[in-house]
Amino acid sequence: MPVPDKWADEPVVDLDPNLKAQYDFCIAEAKKWTDQANRLKDQIINQMGTATAALVGGQKVATYRPTSGYAEASLRRDYPELTQHFMRDQIRSVFDMDLFVKMHPDIASKYQTFQFRLAE
Repeated sequence: MPVPDKWADEPVVDLDPNLKAQYDFCIAEAKKWTDQANRLKDQIINQMGTATAALVGGQKVATYRPTSGYAEASLRRDYPELTQHFMRDQIRSVFDMDLFVKMHPDIASKYQTFQFRLAE
């Protein structure tokens, strides 16, 4: 038995189809340009080799330097038997948003977030 759609009774509006088509076109073009920019960035990084800065006409235009961060999830995935020895318990306080919403719905509603998604 299918699960009922929890949004079946939400308010709806008819969009101008031209507006939606323009939006779709821009998203597709932005993805193409982002993909192209990423390919060019990879080429720049490859051309830099072991250098940490790149020049054009004597002017520094790019850097590729190590940061203070590490890809911990990848490290733990690749070396589970080694990294398990560096695990430690940690106690932390967390905000109970669900309880806050129940106790103060009027305040919480002012901070409700929204997400824009295209229907599939």
